[in-house]
Amino acid sequence: MIWSDKEAYFFAGRLREGWSGNLLGQGWEYVRGYAGFAGHRTHRRTWLEVTNITRDGMTLTVIPDTTTSPLGVFDGHVHAVHNGALSRWVDGKFVPVSTEEAENFNKGSKGGQFRSVNGWSSEVNLTRQMPGERTYPLRLDGAPVTVLVRQTSGQATVSVQLPSQPPKTILDVHTNSRQFDEPAYRGLFLVALR
Repeated sequence: MIWSDKEAYFFAGRLREGWSGNLLGQGWEYVRGYAGFAGHRTHRRTWLEVTNITRDGMTLTVIPDTTTSPLGVFDGHVHAVHNGALSRWVDGKFVPVSTEEAENFNKGSKGGQFRSVNGWSSEVNLTRQMPGERTYPLRLDGAPVTVLVRQTSGQATVSVQLPSQPPKTILDVHTNSRQFDEPAYRGLFLVALR
């Protein structure tokens, strides 16, 4: 999460892996797992969810088939290595930067976890910490906004509470394996399974 006194961005890189097969194949997967071998995944889907948070509301942008890392702030803009190229977040998308801007970014950017650097702050890996509940109170345009992270051994949830509104969940991650019937599985991967 990266925020200033005007807005906040919550970036969530998402990955979904799955296996599809018949009952005999499922038995073979159990044998492989019991023997200590990693499970065989037949489908993989990645995407990035960016939630822009202001005092008045939230906007979600989903960028499919993408990877992005790490985030930093330079010259008042959020930057990341997006699909292998340094890019700037502009109007709901990543835009590759010029060679000159990339050189300047490498000299003067601030990434990782930081507080009050040129008006920006960052907290990394909100959902990869010890189980429990953590709150991140923000002031966006003078209004109190709270980001709440709840984590158990198998689930992490991130919610945002805007002024005079109930909390709204923006991320719900289950880390335990789950089984789905074929129609639900197709919906999770948006691919035609044969």
